[in-house]
Amino acid sequence: MKFMALKDFADFVFSLGKKRGFEECQIHFAREHEFEIHVSKGKVETFKDADYFSVSFKGLREGKCGRARVEALDKEVAKLLVEEALSNLQVIDSSDMELLHDGSGDYVDVDYYKGNYERLGSSQKVEMAKELERTALATDKRIVMAPRNVFGHVTSEEVIMNTLGLEKAFTNDGGYAYTMVLASDGKTPKSGFKLKVSKTPEELDVQDIARKAAREALALLGATSVESGRYNVIIRRDVVAEMLGRFSSIFSAEDVQKKMSPIKDKLGQMIAAPVLNLFDDPFIPESFTSRPFDSEGVPTSRKAVIEKGKLATYLYDLKSAHKDGVKSTGNAVGSTIAPINISLKGEEELPFQELLKRVKKGILVIGVDGLHSGADPISGNFSLGARGYLVKDGEIVQPVEQITISGNFVDMLTAVKAVGSDHELNLSMYARALALVPSVLVESLDIAGK
Repeated sequence: MKFMALKDFADFVFSLGKKRGFEECQIHFAREHEFEIHVSKGKVETFKDADYFSVSFKGLREGKCGRARVEALDKEVAKLLVEEALSNLQVIDSSDMELLHDGSGDYVDVDYYKGNYERLGSSQKVEMAKELERTALATDKRIVMAPRNVFGHVTSEEVIMNTLGLEKAFTNDGGYAYTMVLASDGKTPKSGFKLKVSKTPEELDVQDIARKAAREALALLGATSVESGRYNVIIRRDVVAEMLGRFSSIFSAEDVQKKMSPIKDKLGQMIAAPVLNLFDDPFIPESFTSRPFDSEGVPTSRKAVIEKGKLATYLYDLKSAHKDGVKSTGNAVGSTIAPINISLKGEEELPFQELLKRVKKGILVIGVDGLHSGADPISGNFSLGARGYLVKDGEIVQPVEQITISGNFVDMLTAVKAVGSDHELNLSMYARALALVPSVLVESLDIAGK
């Protein structure tokens, strides 16, 4: 995006806004380029190569905020932005004070953008997706299908300006590849899945991704259920990422203020095991969601949300921070409050094999189903279909399926007995953040089986 063209447009909108009675105005420009290709049976099934551009306007008057959004830049659109925001302002009945940020604070100057993905040709991208499938099928004759082989990347640009003097911009990019494979021994087929995110395509080893997915599917052949009961449970790092993403809203100050979080009134109290630390880290170099400021222009910072088991802070935007009489933590993400990147660390961290050795009889969970409908961030309760392996005396003894794990998310954090050292950056479909997390050992969870 050309900065000067955006600056001229913003100045024109601000002039119109002032004339129409807004005390302060803000413009947020966002452009996103998305590429994704899906290959199956050696052919391209879907192909997306799209650019998205939006302009969001905020106008303040007497503590209330009028908002509007368009997808173009011209004088007629500028007029529409202001008039629509003014119209929206007049129907707002909330008494919460709306604010803009003036650009103060410490902004970390980090070069997030690499551009390596955009320099790849389309044929190279198609080949990477096809190689996922070829490698998976060649791993073992029992791999009968690799129905979903995906390569994608995203580039995000944001510019934010307001009449208080804020002018900030950043660009970030990154990519991913994943595959789902099916293995069969002539009975019930089993699936394996592996995803990898990276800053550059050179770091995406699609053959390694495919082999890991294939090995997982093969290892699940012959899976059965287990007797119901309470078990030691190791939650593998990718499942930890999914669960943290699903329950990340419990840390939102807005949800806490609305009494829609199980950790309301828990600030400064223990909500997790003393071995556990949880950070919001907006500066993870490998993450394409890392950013120097949030959607309101407030500088982001690395912060402990849980420190040695104790709830250290909620996550705030400007409005929720004003309501609590504190400063924003820089966690406005679009219209919500969310972590920028999730990072989980232990006071002591153990190799994955050491986590296994600590289990007398338990379950290693490598996948869950039903996070959307079976997990409730308001109460913290969850009940999820799961699969994985039965562990006895520190050894994996058999694959397991058709079980349900249930409990409460906060209780589960409290029951964490050990944290692994196998950190990996993972996507969560339930949060806009990436999660750099290890596997964890939970003392006990309810398992419903046969």
